[in-house]
Amino acid sequence: MLVWINVWTDHLTVPQVADHIAAAAGLPVTPNTDSPLRGRIRRLTTSLAHIRLD
Repeated sequence: MLVWINVWTDHLTVPQVADHIAAAAGLPVTPNTDSPLRGRIRRLTTSLAHIRLD
């Protein structure tokens, strides 16, 4: 079932928007427990995975 959600983001932070969308979808939101180093490694791994070697 597809549900369309309009979220006015003019005066909301990114975490507030994420909370709003998760609540509308009935999904739990857990706090980010990454350390700064772990977060940087995760972002670097994602970036490396998206490099095209054509």
